[in-house]
Amino acid sequence: MMQQDFQAFECELTVYRHGCLQVRVNLDQGTMIWKDSRQWCNNFVRTLSDNQIDEFRELASLMLKLSVERFTDQLRPDPASNDLETLIFTIIFENERLTLEHAQIDPEAWSKLRRMI
Repeated sequence: MMQQDFQAFECELTVYRHGCLQVRVNLDQGTMIWKDSRQWCNNFVRTLSDNQIDEFRELASLMLKLSVERFTDQLRPDPASNDLETLIFTIIFENERLTLEHAQIDPEAWSKLRRMI
């Protein structure tokens, strides 16, 4: 899978007793949509410049690459674990979706992507 193959990605961060933030970056349309469960009016849309689209594509590709390299041989997260924070990152291709969960995501790559969002 090449970095140009994916069309969009989604992130969902849930923190116990603090709510949930969902973000969808559509690289084909050049939009970012996010919902914050702590906001009364919680649907936000922003258009992205060509430079921002390129940066998002590069960061999402890096996150996918590092996460796959780093956690290929490690145990997958236990769904019954009692974490206070969960993170789900989904890359959307034309005919499939690839979802990474908290323990599978490279923390350094996530930090860079989070700052960009």
